[in-house]
Amino acid sequence: MMRTPVCLWTLVAGALAALPALADGELLAGASAVRITPEVGEDRAPVYLAGFGQDRTAESVHDDIWARALVLSSAGERYAFVALDLIGYGGHRIEAATAQVEKEVGIPATHVVVSSTHTHHGPDAIGIWGPRPTRSGIDPAFLDRVDGAILESVRQAAAALVPVRLRAGEVDVPEVLRDSREPEVMDPVLRTLHFEKAGGETVATVFVYAMHPEVLWSRNRVLTSDYPHFVRARAEGALGGTAIFFPGAVGGMQTPKVPEHDFASAEWVGNTLADRGVGSLQGAEWLVDPEVRFVTRRVSFPLENLMFRVAIGMGVIPGGKHLEYSERGLARLFETPRVPSRLAAISIGPIRIATLPGELFPELADPIRAHMRTGPKILLGLAGNELGYILPREQWNPLDYEESMSLGPSTGPILVDALGEMLDELERGVDGEK
Repeated sequence: MMRTPVCLWTLVAGALAALPALADGELLAGASAVRITPEVGEDRAPVYLAGFGQDRTAESVHDDIWARALVLSSAGERYAFVALDLIGYGGHRIEAATAQVEKEVGIPATHVVVSSTHTHHGPDAIGIWGPRPTRSGIDPAFLDRVDGAILESVRQAAAALVPVRLRAGEVDVPEVLRDSREPEVMDPVLRTLHFEKAGGETVATVFVYAMHPEVLWSRNRVLTSDYPHFVRARAEGALGGTAIFFPGAVGGMQTPKVPEHDFASAEWVGNTLADRGVGSLQGAEWLVDPEVRFVTRRVSFPLENLMFRVAIGMGVIPGGKHLEYSERGLARLFETPRVPSRLAAISIGPIRIATLPGELFPELADPIRAHMRTGPKILLGLAGNELGYILPREQWNPLDYEESMSLGPSTGPILVDALGEMLDELERGVDGEK
């Protein structure tokens, strides 16, 4: 018989004691922030900034950019939400990164939501903002680093899980927002989630707001996450813990309303949002051990945009081998390929969340929220993919800018229908129906 040394049992017992006690249905949360700032300088490879025109390279760094993660645990299941300070992130990269999370951390890939803040002053992660239209702006080594940061941020947040209670706030903040495209339709509601230990220490504060991080505008050559940096810094100064910013339905075209395109204006926007979000939490009811439910589905969208297809074929936009076809061989030349994306519908107690794989026009937000029975009703933009603008079909005008940066007119209706079905399924699960 093999004899196990007493010291080994001591180590095992100590490790088990260090794990958080899991009561049935108890809500745990952990958060982390992993730096992804590239090196910038004359003696470094150029960092092409995404969001405006080609050949806009970073000359310096104002603030670090991050992969920030929130991990939740409930009823024996774990879920992760990651926000990257990037213009967006391709679905094929997200699938590979979340598969690695499942392998190394044990959280199912389908339970990991990866979004991007949509900063217009971070490294090109899509490809179309390089030195010229025919050359990609992507640094493959940087994307590998981002993949690693997704994994590491989830790993750190999962290791930091502690029992928490949760409160949510909603408040209109219209003074920082304008719609630059007619008709004027906006979602000015800031939605804030606050996770706190029983003793009052903040674990994480999550902000969701529907506005492009583009205060600094097109002449800026300083790498920055734009106003989300100031949202997070202000909130962490007020509450402690880790602050995480996610975009909402930012399409159509939700842009900052500022007097100047400078860092003072970005700070004003960020501080205003942080202060109003923190203020909205005052008096909010605490949710103790709310039930978490997840419904996910893989949905494919037709790539109707010919210029995107050309850019993919030239390698400017990566991921061509991940497109879906029903035909083989030369027949594919006459077929519209499809772009797969994973969607999620989520409930945390009364809170409802739906993920958007791009920049949804606010006009399509209400049809999705109509399937949510309770709230806050949160839409997480640029989650699972960056498919560009997602428009109402009736607004489609091929001569407008947003249409040139969209997969095509079919994306909006397909997304609204799919999320409606998923949210209906989610609500039936909450009610205990099959």
